[in-house]
Amino acid sequence: MSSAAPAILTSFFAGQEQAEGLVDVLFGDADPGGRLPTTFPKALADHPAYLHHRPDHDSTGAGTQRYGEGLFMGYRGYDARSLAPRFAFGHGLSYGSSDWGEPTASTHTIDADGSVTVTVPVTATGERDATVVVQGYVAPIAPSAKRPPKELKVWTKAVVTAGTTSASMLEFGRDAFHHWDTATGSWVVEPGEYDLVIASAADSEHARIRITVTA
Repeated sequence: MSSAAPAILTSFFAGQEQAEGLVDVLFGDADPGGRLPTTFPKALADHPAYLHHRPDHDSTGAGTQRYGEGLFMGYRGYDARSLAPRFAFGHGLSYGSSDWGEPTASTHTIDADGSVTVTVPVTATGERDATVVVQGYVAPIAPSAKRPPKELKVWTKAVVTAGTTSASMLEFGRDAFHHWDTATGSWVVEPGEYDLVIASAADSEHARIRITVTA
């Protein structure tokens, strides 16, 4: 992909009113507040599915493609292989500028059925309102099971008025920490340490908060 273009606008499946919406964005009457729901790699070989790109044939001779990424599909696959994408999952811009403050957690220790709320202050520093998407990932530290480096668990979107500060809140409940245990056939929360990763995209971390989950 050429690096000559100063900006790229994509609307994906915007519906029958997308022309009106695109005109508003292009003329600056509306903010491009969307975020990428996928990842664009720098090279085709970087794509997680490429590792398993070995077309096979079924019993009728028809060609089939088997996907073996398992848990490491999408941004998780890039993280696991330490590959920087061209455009990451969650990437997106706003006409308004913003600064993110230091996030705070309601607690640093929870039990397996507990929850923790992270508050992220965001200030719109420019003359225009800023569209902000705050993502919350969970990164297990030294898990016993095979798991991705981090997993998106919660997110929130806000339009911050120019010159003001808004607090975005992310609540991480039990399902943010559990994983599927094939031995028991159930969801399990493993006690231990976890990082709560606050980010604007899969490759754009703003902060990490270490918490402990007890049995």
